[in-house]
Amino acid sequence: MNIIKLTYPFQPVEVEKEGIVLVLGFFDGVHLGHQKVIETGRDIAREKGYKLAVLSFNQHPSVIFTKQKEVYLTSVEEKAVLLQQMGVDIFYLVSFTEAFASIEPHQFIQDYVINLNTKYVVAGFDYRYGKGANGTIETLAEHSQGTFDVIIVEQQTQDYEKVSSTAIRQALSTGTIEKANALLGRVYATSGYVIHGDARGRQIGFPTVNIKVDEKQYRLAEGVYIVRIKVKDVWYKGMASIGRNITFEQNRVVSVEVHVLDFSEDIYDEEVTIEWLKYVREEIKFHSVKSLIAQLRMDEISAREYFESRGQI
Repeated sequence: MNIIKLTYPFQPVEVEKEGIVLVLGFFDGVHLGHQKVIETGRDIAREKGYKLAVLSFNQHPSVIFTKQKEVYLTSVEEKAVLLQQMGVDIFYLVSFTEAFASIEPHQFIQDYVINLNTKYVVAGFDYRYGKGANGTIETLAEHSQGTFDVIIVEQQTQDYEKVSSTAIRQALSTGTIEKANALLGRVYATSGYVIHGDARGRQIGFPTVNIKVDEKQYRLAEGVYIVRIKVKDVWYKGMASIGRNITFEQNRVVSVEVHVLDFSEDIYDEEVTIEWLKYVREEIKFHSVKSLIAQLRMDEISAREYFESRGQI
């Protein structure tokens, strides 16, 4: 997949002479609803013999409009990997700046759609574009000036609920990880680097891998989870804690720690990926280290039974 970065004002780039099918959207999470939009574009591209392209932004527009930090279900890099896996040929990544936010809807279509030699535009039913988000699915055909066809993908639902990034964030923040995974169409995963911790886990027989996560990654609900962790391209079983280690100390910052089952390597500074499979329980303040150890043993039994019942690595 070719990744092409675009800026404002639009600077001419090499385009596909035969034309492209262009899928529009921010696609945070690349969930089942997003996948339906992209798959629709892919089917048209294959049928017509065009390249499949996706046009998105390097950051969410709300960063510019609200001046607040945004957290994401998927980073730009993770999004690119998922798009490539879905068969996308070209990923146009627009730098969303204050200047770009002021572009009129018709000019956005001229510069960033028509200028790319687009033959078909595919977008979700609620896609908006241009200054003030005044461009809508209804205005796309008018702004196309007859140069491309518009394909609208209707709302996708699961268990009578709209599949959306908002619904996934809500599920993650309340510990309903299985629901989030169902809406994503895959297991939610985060990445980070292994850092040094307090070594308390090692002292009580449950050594943990302490993970420094990207501040822009969406944070899951605090508690204990069953996870898989990828270390040096190998997957291992584990149980993870997102919390403040309140048994030992109050007012600590939130940390992410993974007890990797049947593992004893030194992996400091390694990048790891965690797949979040099941929420087990909330974080508990124990009155003694002995009771903490007893609970951790129960958590480990639950984790091993989970993997054994599914035949998972």
